[in-house]
Amino acid sequence: MRVVHVFSDYLPLTMIWAFQQIRNTPEVETHIAGLTYIPNSYSDPGFRYWLNPKYFFPKMFHWGIHIFFRKTKLFDLFLKEYIKKESFDLIHCHFGNIGADYAYLGKKLGIPTLVSFYGSDYGKILFDRPHYRIAYARMFDLATAFTCEGPYAVKELENLGCPASKIHLVRLGVDVGVIPFFSRKSLLESLKWYRLRH
Repeated sequence: MRVVHVFSDYLPLTMIWAFQQIRNTPEVETHIAGLTYIPNSYSDPGFRYWLNPKYFFPKMFHWGIHIFFRKTKLFDLFLKEYIKKESFDLIHCHFGNIGADYAYLGKKLGIPTLVSFYGSDYGKILFDRPHYRIAYARMFDLATAFTCEGPYAVKELENLGCPASKIHLVRLGVDVGVIPFFSRKSLLESLKWYRLRH
């Protein structure tokens, strides 16, 4: 299976969970399409990366080129041609606003589109950029499926107009080789344990 993961920024240091999630997907040829690539960010030798046209220009022009490409929809054109050429089986848009911006490509190219919500995209972003409420309504029709992390998020997506049949609850995984399991104790149990030890 060939999947292209579309991100606004690939990848802030705080988003190691996204990197782990993608890297641990078995039997998938992974492609990354970042509208911006953060230097020295998470990378994997098995991943392939879209040659974002912004990086054809000297570094001093990147910000201006980025704004120009977004405003003129040139990013969309280049990304569409890349997806078409590579014949992907799935487009995975990370964060609702990216899904709202790019879910139409899947519909246009006949490729299933998955949009993953992570929190700020069904909360803060809708207050900061209210126009996304209209864009989300369109996206809920265009995209094939949506994932989110918990039952609260499921309800939020339903309240925004996403069909329940398209929503799938997918918990973020934890690398148990790095973070071992331990049994939690209630505050009362912890206090009893503390008193016994002291």
